[in-house]
Amino acid sequence: MFGWFVFFSVEGKVNLSHVPCLGCYHPIPGDSLQLLPILRYAIRIFNKQSDQSSLFEVGEVIKASRQVVAGWNYAVEYEVKETSCTKSNFQDLSPECKPIVGGHVGTCEAKAYVDLNNTIVDVAQKCKFPVDETAPPRISICAGCPKPIPTNSTELEEPLRASLEKYNEESNDVFYYKAEAISHATVQVVAGLNYNITFRIRKTNCSKTVVEKLSEDCVATIDGVSQGSPMRYPGHLSVPASWPPDKPSISVTTKMLLIFSLLMTLLLSSISAMTLLGIAASRRHFGGCLSGSHAPQWLVVWRPLHGIGML
Repeated sequence: MFGWFVFFSVEGKVNLSHVPCLGCYHPIPGDSLQLLPILRYAIRIFNKQSDQSSLFEVGEVIKASRQVVAGWNYAVEYEVKETSCTKSNFQDLSPECKPIVGGHVGTCEAKAYVDLNNTIVDVAQKCKFPVDETAPPRISICAGCPKPIPTNSTELEEPLRASLEKYNEESNDVFYYKAEAISHATVQVVAGLNYNITFRIRKTNCSKTVVEKLSEDCVATIDGVSQGSPMRYPGHLSVPASWPPDKPSISVTTKMLLIFSLLMTLLLSSISAMTLLGIAASRRHFGGCLSGSHAPQWLVVWRPLHGIGML
């Protein structure tokens, strides 16, 4: 800051004199050598106190000023840039630490006091990062879109088993394959559920010609896959909303109803034939004992199903 003083000369002319403001902050160049120890001290404090996993270094000095007191007060605004060094591997900045392209960049405002012996007595600062880097990301909800499932979810046990059975049925290999690990899985709600599972498979020692189906006794072989690397199989399975079913269901077709009807007809025909034989035997037995009006009159009518015939 500066002050303006007005002086009047003897001739009556006005002379203006420009004098500095004693005790005020005055700007200094950002590349001033006097700022180097202050910035080193400030960035060391930042790296120790921040919750960032990487070490940061000083970037551009935005502005700086100094005030003369019983020593000097400095006010510095500067950038901090993320480096390739992590706190787990480096305790402090070193020549190996380089700024990351596209890394986090923040701004810090530091105030430092340096005494007459040119010793940094105190540094206080506050730093901030852009809001979009610190705010949690917004999660959009898409109804009907595939949603990821944890690869260790018990929900995937049945879809994985069904997908593996389908693969073994369609595979031309004489040996069964078994699943090793799930790398990715999603589920989509439609008129039921759509599962998409990507999992690694490996050939087992169980042959399809010997073993009827894959079991727990089937062990994956070391050389089961080319170069010993498991294959990836993207399994897709669509299941109804009630899957897996709690009870087994029976599907009745028209053909089954026709067969059932014919069997019932044959059964009733057999019963009718046996009845006629019994009646005929009774008639012969009683026919010799009864005669005239006392003789019983027998009338037997047989009506099989569907009107096939009459006796």
